Amino acid sequence: MTVYDRLFGFVAANVAVVVLVGASAGASPADASGLGDATCSGGSIAPGVYSNLNVAGVCTVNAGSVKVKNNLTVLSGGF
Repeated sequence: MTVYDRLFGFVAANVAVVVLVGASAGASPADASGLGDATCSGGSIAPGVYSNLNVAGVCTVNAGSVKVKNNLTVLSGGF
């Protein structure tokens, strides 16, 4: 395992923790059924329940809570 692989794993794990702790308004909040999909391209992630969440840019979690039921994906360039 290279240093790059370890660094990517560390960054991905930290993004997952940040996303699950709380949020604000860059990704669209989940629909009323709690099964919405969203992509954050930069800014804050809105609080809510997401079926799948993609992080495509520099995204933060500022307030509230975020739950990802299925897949949290950090895309190339996402942080």
